[in-house]
Amino acid sequence: MKGSNVLRASKDSMMRFDPSTFLTVRVGEAPNDENFLLHEGIICSRSEFFRRAMNGNWIEKEERLVKLPRDKPELFSIYVNLVYTNKLTTTPKTSAGKAPSVAAIGQEYQTMCELYVLCEKLQDTSAKDATVTAILSMIHVRHNRGGYRGPPPRAVRTIYEGTTSNSPARRLMVDLWTSVTASTLAKVAGSLPHEFIVDIATTLLNERTEGKQNTAKNSNGTKYLESMQEGNSTGY
Repeated sequence: MKGSNVLRASKDSMMRFDPSTFLTVRVGEAPNDENFLLHEGIICSRSEFFRRAMNGNWIEKEERLVKLPRDKPELFSIYVNLVYTNKLTTTPKTSAGKAPSVAAIGQEYQTMCELYVLCEKLQDTSAKDATVTAILSMIHVRHNRGGYRGPPPRAVRTIYEGTTSNSPARRLMVDLWTSVTASTLAKVAGSLPHEFIVDIATTLLNERTEGKQNTAKNSNGTKYLESMQEGNSTGY
């Protein structure tokens, strides 16, 4: 029957849409800051950061204002779009039928990695997993030179600087780089985090022993999803 997939729920879970249920998130520093008017029920259901800010005796709860001065408004906008529409609005504009440039793909990787770090800060596991899934899909995007590319050193550095040592996103960065040639790795080693160099060296040694190639391409991606890692270690 049409519409039979609608889920019944308790009246207690009904969201309210009067002004008192909204909060303002001020992102960035003046004069380039930007205000986002968000529904408390929606954003707090996703983010532990906002849930804690709006509970207890915090000034944020009283003023209904949360400030994120160190974050980028444009990046937070991508996050909000993901929460409200389940769409990751990072794909660059290209002419119809034309493949994106190498630089455009590299920038999209960078944006996604910055978004992941923001989601880490906001403690939104669903958004982190969605971002990881999108990063994995980039492996199959052919650029205008006819090939494929993985995340550039800057994107790798963003992940390593913004996550903890057991982050699934770090594992993903390492696995995406396992098909890079030794000469290429040597050329850019100076722009990569030392921890990453150690991690990829360990992974490459194991893959050489086991006869594997590019773990990320050969996996179904679930080991990079935080929601699948509860209670499991993601150490190298």
